[in-house]
Amino acid sequence: MTKLLTALLLGLLLFAAGCIPLIPRKQFLSLANDVAFAPELTCEQLKVDFGVPDLPTVKDPAELGIPFERAFVKTADGQTLQVWYIPAQPERGLVLLAYGAVGELPCYLLLTKHLHADGWSMVMYDFQGFGGSTGRPSFNTLVTDHNAVLDWTLARTGRDKVTLMGISVGTLPTVAQAAARPEAVNAVVLDGLLVLRLQVRRAWLLIGGWVEHYMKVFDPRLRIEEQLARVHQPIFAVVYGRDEHAKPWQIRKILSRAPGEVTIVEFPNLMHARGPYLATDEYFARLQ
Repeated sequence: MTKLLTALLLGLLLFAAGCIPLIPRKQFLSLANDVAFAPELTCEQLKVDFGVPDLPTVKDPAELGIPFERAFVKTADGQTLQVWYIPAQPERGLVLLAYGAVGELPCYLLLTKHLHADGWSMVMYDFQGFGGSTGRPSFNTLVTDHNAVLDWTLARTGRDKVTLMGISVGTLPTVAQAAARPEAVNAVVLDGLLVLRLQVRRAWLLIGGWVEHYMKVFDPRLRIEEQLARVHQPIFAVVYGRDEHAKPWQIRKILSRAPGEVTIVEFPNLMHARGPYLATDEYFARLQ
């Protein structure tokens, strides 16, 4: 998302100087997708970015000694998503994880390892254009992808409800699904809540009134501040004091719109979504 803000701010300055016309909305969405999503980043690169270069890299749960099932799920728009199902025995519950805008499934196995050890079965998947999935990354396919995986999860496990967990960009479809499908969701975990309107507002500060103009390019279900007002399930949210995408008070204010129980844990000295990596013991202890 930092790349998105930089690119959009540059475009804004050029527009203000009369160098380019206002970016058409269709091009704005394409630009947002191109600079926000980075499926090409390797786990090795992400370890360095996240400050944990010595973290072991594995290709799948089996290399951690954890049995898993690999599946491929069709979406409503005809794409195929790679899905991992990692059952736990005994099982406390089932978590459906939607990860962030970078990397691929193996990059998030630290979460899998700890949650599985605590008795949680997990389903995790690659978005369109990531890892073993087909298609191209886009904000406007996030909910489509999540919906297909949630349907598959319920059918495969025989469960009526699951816990949804989203990290960064993954919080967008997570909240949307919790709002739209309360009968299938018993709780929600949000790590590094991402608010699209805040990102667009920061990028287009000099032409303030155009924020809503550009928000219209996104799937309205991604308007997380509106969707939260429909989420009655318990929410556990992780907030970061040095989050580069939003101030903690902004996230707390938006979370206050949820009518159900909201528990907030803040890591005051960490940047966006760094909790599992830089405060590992405390992070997973708080999730209990």
